[in-house]
Amino acid sequence: IKELFAKNTGSEEEENFVINNGVKKIRIAELENEITFIQSIKINNIELITTTKMIQGDELEFDVQDDDVIHLKGRYQKLFENIPIGEQPIFRNEIIGKYLRKCNEQTIHL
Repeated sequence: IKELFAKNTGSEEEENFVINNGVKKIRIAELENEITFIQSIKINNIELITTTKMIQGDELEFDVQDDDVIHLKGRYQKLFENIPIGEQPIFRNEIIGKYLRKCNEQTIHL
């Protein structure tokens, strides 16, 4: 679980990470009232997605394998500036918690 492109609102950023053993899928979800602009998603230097706009509720999901290298480039635009800075982490945690509970309810455990 990670917040993407969060270092500098509105500025293009790059994110890189390696897939842990046992992870089969990656899901990118826009949980907040924001717009995320993804310029590219690459897996092992192979371009998977280019120029995608995500709004609240949108999700992207793709298959991965152990040790895949993921490279993302994009930015996001805040739409909740009216929430006081001190309350923004609490607001984010509530949104993420609700999302994880929803995902857990939809997961079929065998």
